[in-house]
Amino acid sequence: STASTITIFGEVETTQISLFVRDTGQGFHPDNVASDRQGIALSIKQRMTQIGGGTLIRSTPGHGTEVELVLPRAAVGQ
Repeated sequence: STASTITIFGEVETTQISLFVRDTGQGFHPDNVASDRQGIALSIKQRMTQIGGGTLIRSTPGHGTEVELVLPRAAVGQ
């Protein structure tokens, strides 16, 4: 099934930049993602870590997903 609502919200603060992507889709349990499905681990978490940022994924089956990306301002452009 697809999400009926997707929301993207960004914040630029003195010390960090944050981006939140939320949906009302079917959700999933992040720990149960098959090992051959590396989109979250490689495309999101690893890339954010490489540039000094962090990722938090909150998802509940049946209730949607939120991805939070945070990048310290000092890391921007390095």
